[in-house]
Amino acid sequence: MKPLLILGGSGMLGSSLVDECQLEAINFDAPSSKKLDIRKYDDLENYVLFKKPLAIINCAAWTDVENSDFEKSKVYDLNVAAVKKISLAAHKASTTLIHISSDYVFDGTKKGPYSEEDMPNPVNLYGHSKLMGEKQIFEINPDNSFVIRTSWLYGAHGKNFAKKILIKALLQQSVEVVDDQVGSPTNSTDLAKGILAIIERRPQAGIYHFSNSGRTSWYQFARKIYELSKVNVDLVRTLKSKDYPSLINRPANSALATTKWSLMGITKIPYWEDSLYESFPRIFDSVQKEIT
Repeated sequence: MKPLLILGGSGMLGSSLVDECQLEAINFDAPSSKKLDIRKYDDLENYVLFKKPLAIINCAAWTDVENSDFEKSKVYDLNVAAVKKISLAAHKASTTLIHISSDYVFDGTKKGPYSEEDMPNPVNLYGHSKLMGEKQIFEINPDNSFVIRTSWLYGAHGKNFAKKILIKALLQQSVEVVDDQVGSPTNSTDLAKGILAIIERRPQAGIYHFSNSGRTSWYQFARKIYELSKVNVDLVRTLKSKDYPSLINRPANSALATTKWSLMGITKIPYWEDSLYESFPRIFDSVQKEIT
């Protein structure tokens, strides 16, 4: 079987994909950025044509949302220009491309969850860069590309909100968390399984939303982590977005509707609390290793 080419394999989602491929004995290649610089088209094209992967899964991105407005050139290099190069290489090799995008393409003014048909309107530079990356893909190879928008991604690998809050909990520290931004936490392992299911089931190309089901606030998400840690949940205190010292605007509602995903029968999507509970021991172990 041809290998899957995982770009960004050392990041949170990429590492979860590597874990799943190893678990399922799936042939994959996850080159480091030193081995393959996705910003260099000739190197990328030669690598893809030589490897002839079954699919390219692009998890590589600029993900420092908070500082994105101050690193515009770097953000667009990774989230737009590099995505265009990946899409061109995939098209030349007649290879399926799966690209990870973001809930931040939306402005957060909708009352309910956002569907794939809703009009994007990003409120910060990061969201704009992710939207422009999507457009590059569908201008180049719309018939063999999948864009998966996801939200509030967390897991045992890399830096993420769940691990940051867990560290606070284990140190018995209080923390202030905004309670007026709602969304759907997404377990990176669940998304990794969904990506592999797309490759296996081959639904219609296009945009898909994936997040764990249900909605919550960052505040309630943090309280759940303290609860699972068996630490006093009253150490988690509420904060309004207007009082949070953020450098950028953030959508008040970034929940994603996953009806299309479910109708296509790609995977069953777990409820966010159930998924957090199931994955918590692995996240706990990862954090313990980091702080000891």
